[in-house]
Amino acid sequence: SGGTQLGSWEKVIMEDGHRTLKWDRGAKCWNGPVRSAEVSVTCGRSTKILSANEPDTCRYVFTMESPIACDEQFKMNNSL
Repeated sequence: SGGTQLGSWEKVIMEDGHRTLKWDRGAKCWNGPVRSAEVSVTCGRSTKILSANEPDTCRYVFTMESPIACDEQFKMNNSL
């Protein structure tokens, strides 16, 4: 199957109306820490990755847009 294990599911953080998904304890980097990933989800009509970064060695940060981050009013207004 291949690929690199970025981490095991850790938790969802809800803060100031923002949703962040976290994974931790992934595959160990060569000569570095274990991998981890964080996804900040913003409201949008479709689900898509907006950005992907590696701000620190083997720590991955993504920004994603998805209806799962929208409030009920947005969902009703947009037939989601």
